Amino acid sequence: MEQNAVRQYIIQSMADGGTKRLFRHEICDARVSSSFSKLTEETIFNFENNKQSQSDEELSQTDEDLPFNQEPPIKAPDLSSCSARKKLKSWLTENKYSSSFEELDETILNDRLCYFNGSLRTKQGTDCSKSALVGIRSAISRHITGPPYNREINIVTDKSFMPSNHLITGMMKKLTREGKDITVHKKLTDHPVTLQNKVFWDIMLNFRRRGQEVLSDLKKTTYAKCKDDIGQEYYKMTYNECDKTHHGVDSKENSRDVRMYAKLGDIHCPVFSLDFYLGTLSPRCTAFFQQEL
Repeated sequence: MEQNAVRQYIIQSMADGGTKRLFRHEICDARVSSSFSKLTEETIFNFENNKQSQSDEELSQTDEDLPFNQEPPIKAPDLSSCSARKKLKSWLTENKYSSSFEELDETILNDRLCYFNGSLRTKQGTDCSKSALVGIRSAISRHITGPPYNREINIVTDKSFMPSNHLITGMMKKLTREGKDITVHKKLTDHPVTLQNKVFWDIMLNFRRRGQEVLSDLKKTTYAKCKDDIGQEYYKMTYNECDKTHHGVDSKENSRDVRMYAKLGDIHCPVFSLDFYLGTLSPRCTAFFQQEL
């Protein structure tokens, strides 16, 4: 008999393909396995004589719609703030596994990832999004293949990791069937620094700035809101900005008319962002880039 052989089974519904159960069957030799070293003769006798065990008829009467059950482990990982590597290490520790997963055999690592992926939940206890599932898997892959481990395995494409990847695929299909495949973007105004960074990026991109020269000289009146001939809103600079090659004194430079147009229906519209940003600046300060004290 093969010692300490692990077999994994996934029960899926033939109606919708959803995962119903995921369980592991471990075959081991009681004479050499430490986990069975404390079994009494009476316990072994009862097990061999099929006492206190379910028959095939009883098992066949199991309700098909039972909730997803993993045995073991049960505890779900915490997805609040730590990285994917720390999530996995914390989950392994909580479920009494060794937290050093980087050097595990491919078969054992795949087995651990199956249980880990299947128990992934958000901090609120809801299902993770597709991007979260894929992102956590990719981060773990980068951690294993990068220094100092530099393992020549790929937990995304290797055949030995097909079970764990099929489980993630099934979870993503389940999200799609239940209408939960919705990416929720954080609002632009969640944090003042986020809004300022967005406006900075829009200005650097639309006004063709080649660097961060004289950014501190920008004022709230530097950009003026206008409308073109067809009524579309845009922002433009109220003066010609000086740089290394343009000094703002040549009459030909007055013909420069760089505009930042609004994007109707786009939540990332640069004109809307700049409008909101200017409305949040302190009236006591004329600087364009302000920081809260």
